[in-house]
Amino acid sequence: MQVAIYIYKDNERYRLELFQDENISITSSIQNVNDISKVFTDYSQSFTVPATPNNNKIFAHWYENSIDDGFNANKRYDAEIEINTVPFRKGRIELQSANRDNGNITHYSLVFYGTLKSLTDKFGEDKLINLTNLNDLISFTYNASSVVNSVVNSNTDDIAFPLISSDKAWQYGGGVNDISTSGGSIKYTELFPAIRVKKIFEAIENKYNVSFVGNFLNDKRFTELFLYAKNSEAFSFNSNVLDLDLTSISGTVAPNFDVDLTNNTIEYYGAFGNTNLIQFTFGVTTSLSETITKLHIYENGVLSRIVETTGSSTLNIIYYDTSTPETQIPTTFSFKLESNGVVTASNFGIYVIEDDTPNPDLIYNATVHTSGLASSILPIVSLLPDMKITDFFSGVLKMFNLTAYSENENEYNIEPLEDWYNAGVIRDITKYVNLDGEITRAPFYKVMNFQYEKSESLINRAFFDTFQREYGDLKYTFDTESDGDEYTIKLPFENLMHQKFSGTKLHVGYCLKSDLKPYVPKPILLYKYGNINTNVNFYLEGVARTSYNAFGQDIEKVTNEFHTLNWGLENSTLLNGVVENTLFSDYYLSYLSNIYNRKSRIIKIEGVADTYLMSVLKLNDRVVIRDKRYVINNIQTELNTGKINLELLTDFRAI
Repeated sequence: MQVAIYIYKDNERYRLELFQDENISITSSIQNVNDISKVFTDYSQSFTVPATPNNNKIFAHWYENSIDDGFNANKRYDAEIEINTVPFRKGRIELQSANRDNGNITHYSLVFYGTLKSLTDKFGEDKLINLTNLNDLISFTYNASSVVNSVVNSNTDDIAFPLISSDKAWQYGGGVNDISTSGGSIKYTELFPAIRVKKIFEAIENKYNVSFVGNFLNDKRFTELFLYAKNSEAFSFNSNVLDLDLTSISGTVAPNFDVDLTNNTIEYYGAFGNTNLIQFTFGVTTSLSETITKLHIYENGVLSRIVETTGSSTLNIIYYDTSTPETQIPTTFSFKLESNGVVTASNFGIYVIEDDTPNPDLIYNATVHTSGLASSILPIVSLLPDMKITDFFSGVLKMFNLTAYSENENEYNIEPLEDWYNAGVIRDITKYVNLDGEITRAPFYKVMNFQYEKSESLINRAFFDTFQREYGDLKYTFDTESDGDEYTIKLPFENLMHQKFSGTKLHVGYCLKSDLKPYVPKPILLYKYGNINTNVNFYLEGVARTSYNAFGQDIEKVTNEFHTLNWGLENSTLLNGVVENTLFSDYYLSYLSNIYNRKSRIIKIEGVADTYLMSVLKLNDRVVIRDKRYVINNIQTELNTGKINLELLTDFRAI
């Protein structure tokens, strides 16, 4: 076999020179029965390449650390492998070491990783709050009218406000927090938003220049999934910090000032004497008396102070200055504005005041007109949970038992495991393999635990106190007499249990502990069920409402086909019945049933593949050897010889 390895550096493609006698082995696996909660990828054992002039140039003589801007061994570089000029794998190469012998560099040690590893490399340590482009993908004007519309009217918006309280324990039909009365009305500022997960995936695509494809991404079980955006105990809206635009001047500007309308700055050159002071006045207007406005003042580009006011008011900003113009370094003032509501910026008054008398004399005054409106667009990203993108992405894969695979680095196919297998080709490889080999049973687990993160919600804790288990979790015991370990699949999300008020169709949740104090939950995923008539009134923003968009664990995919985010069978708090299509039954049961079939076997065999088989065989192909069919658990390929070591699991799926 003629092996060629290419590496991409600085947008150029380079071919590595290889040792003629060294074999390079690639191990490939997507789903492995030994660790079913993980998605695997291609990797190679460490291999070496000679320190030829060509390779030294590619690696920029990395062994010499005195070279500036040389090869960066702290990152992985895009790479391709060809066998007899036929593409075999794409992925990334990592430089691990160089070897010196008798004063000369002899070789470099490398490792090849598959495309899924490349994706997690792109994510790095980034968190959800680094998806700043999400603010461009979703624009929501935050005010009472918009939030109420999101709650009560049927819509397909990518942002929603579930009826989940983080402020007080809502009651119905009595009590101090009775939301069936205007006095107990829910305020829109009590509600946190939820973001459509499909939109977060889109933001990931845009940020990292990748694309996700697959039928499941358009399935209602994915498109109606929302991430609850709560990273603080109480909701607080803050606008983006915006530059103030200085538009025009009226009045007399003191000689020691210069107003630059182009750069939106006011420059001050020095004092008038020891007995004078300068003062800026700045006004804001808003329709809400509780709106807090902050004016950020910068001196020479450095934030010097933040002045704050509430409601519509005028700020007086005084600067005492006892220096003289000859010794004073000019100060350039610039300004930014933020608020927790919509405010309009009034104009700057610039005053020089003589302050050595009981009634100060105004020496100079001028008005600098401004154009400024604090943005009412909800800064979505700042509300997202404190979570790494890698953990979020892998958590969603684990929840639905999804595979993520790629044949080129920028496009990733995401499908439930069983759909992925069904898309594979059935290939007879009998002629390529030696039938002799080891036959073992599949690794059995006596018990498998499917879990969420523990929820501190008062409803969840009450459920645990009653049933001694967490709501939605599943402990599945297999019918086997074999001694086996327990295996746990745990999601990085919290499963927030809801409740229905008696005699109503009103379904709500609480981010309140048992002592009724608010808490910051683990990231929460919820289904948007859709718009429901409540059959009773509840008050939101002082007005009686009769419909709302319900959120919780359950979704109706088609007529009377319900699915849930619970692992096991639970009585739905929304539907008042058991939803049988659970995460376990939908996405894990079929795969595990194949493993636990009493006829299930794992076989380990060897063979020799030609270029054709090496180029077309995919990990989701079901291979036939004589009269038996298998799925590939993992495959190790020696590139130079074509030798393959296969670990196969018997396949009893329907064709």
